[in-house]
Amino acid sequence: MASVRHAQLPKALPVRPDAAVLLVGMNDTLRSDFDARQLHLDLDAIVGALVSVGSVVVTGAAGVHGRVEGDASAPWAGWW
Repeated sequence: MASVRHAQLPKALPVRPDAAVLLVGMNDTLRSDFDARQLHLDLDAIVGALVSVGSVVVTGAAGVHGRVEGDASAPWAGWW
């Protein structure tokens, strides 16, 4: 997510997009040094900056880790 905040966002803001779809953070959560607080700060900064230039921001997720990895014992198994 930091790369989106520091590399991609500065390029997007001058364009003042009408809408932005964010599907970010999945790989960050898989890292051994994952920092949920930092992810929150980065996401908040990204969304805030986009909204400040008039963008409608849509966020989404790529999936649930257990489901992605095929863990049938995960508590969410069978939800979809």
